[in-house]
Amino acid sequence: MKKNILKVLLFLVLANVGFGDAAQILGDYYSIDKGKVYYENEILEGANPKTA
Repeated sequence: MKKNILKVLLFLVLANVGFGDAAQILGDYYSIDKGKVYYENEILEGANPKTA
């Protein structure tokens, strides 16, 4: 039983690898995706995604 639980937990951890870069929605108009800040689907040049 413990082995099955460990296998499921390991699968869940490995399945989530690579999803850290998913788009982040900031309100109705702003979002961050792949290191770029967007306003209504337009890239905001010079915007810092870490401080947005």
